Amino acid sequence: MKKGIVLIFVLTMSLVMLCSCGKNKEDPITKVALGMSYEEAVKIEPELTELAENHSKCSKTCAGAEGILTLSLFGLNGDPEVTSIKWDTRPTDGNGKKVYDDLFSALKSCYGKPGVSSDKKDIESATGIYDSAQARWEFEDFTVSFSYIEYHESGMCQVLYHKDIVLDLNKLK
Repeated sequence: MKKGIVLIFVLTMSLVMLCSCGKNKEDPITKVALGMSYEEAVKIEPELTELAENHSKCSKTCAGAEGILTLSLFGLNGDPEVTSIKWDTRPTDGNGKKVYDDLFSALKSCYGKPGVSSDKKDIESATGIYDSAQARWEFEDFTVSFSYIEYHESGMCQVLYHKDIVLDLNKLK
């Protein structure tokens, strides 16, 4: 009986450690987290611009590509908090798909298999699009969207973290 309880305990602890492993990995884009204040975000990303119209930006290199990190902040009472984090790049040297693949692997390591994923090739026709891909991870209070699109001479790769905001209209009165 005691051996069975010990075995169940060991298996449970192993499962807990495996499940929590992905949560502890560092995000590939920034250490800024949804829900942080602007002041907390600037401590992590000191190059952020002054907060203007609830947005702040800075240049940020990720997966070998130079891009723009944009934070959107929102708050009704008191200090606004980060409600979305966007990083986008427009690679022009043909490495857009590699940037996407590298970031997809890093995001998959952080968040597991995406709930929605597509990878479409050779849909040029009238659109001029050579390649596109997208993935989305949905959680209880935030979503991670990731997309890539390649045109004739350039492309775009974007990661967007969006915090779901629930407004209590009774508190607004």
